[in-house]
Amino acid sequence: LRVSSARLLARFNRKPALADAPAAAELCFLAARIGATEAIPPLTDLAEREARRPTALPGGLTLYKRALQGLGGLLVDDPDPFKDERLLNVFEKGLGAPGCELICLTVLIAVWNDVEGQKFYAKLPAGYHLDEEALQTRLRIAGLGKNVAKAYAAHKTHGAGAD
Repeated sequence: LRVSSARLLARFNRKPALADAPAAAELCFLAARIGATEAIPPLTDLAEREARRPTALPGGLTLYKRALQGLGGLLVDDPDPFKDERLLNVFEKGLGAPGCELICLTVLIAVWNDVEGQKFYAKLPAGYHLDEEALQTRLRIAGLGKNVAKAYAAHKTHGAGAD
């Protein structure tokens, strides 16, 4: 199932069809759910392609957002064998995509160990309101624990350079 989901995503990337977009979105979710690290390369390809022109899905989602969610879910579990400059760029670019900011910020902090979030927080779009509580919850779910989430929140509130 793991290999099959990766192959199906790769096939979708080679011949994307609008009619298949909802199924591809479900494959993104499935790949993350079953830990199909084999799907990281096709999910990365999909995220890069969708960043240019996101495909709308029913329910207000986009295939881009679903690809980022799937990719992030796989990376947070065991990032070291996979994290590289290409993936870093995928998630940094996602910081500027409406509706993808929190997903990307969570993955960037969790995977690239930017506990204080300074590097990535600065890349959020001007005027973006970060829901600190939602970020803390996502960081705990990502396995960073209460202390990291609290340290991040404390840094944003009382950290260096705060007035």
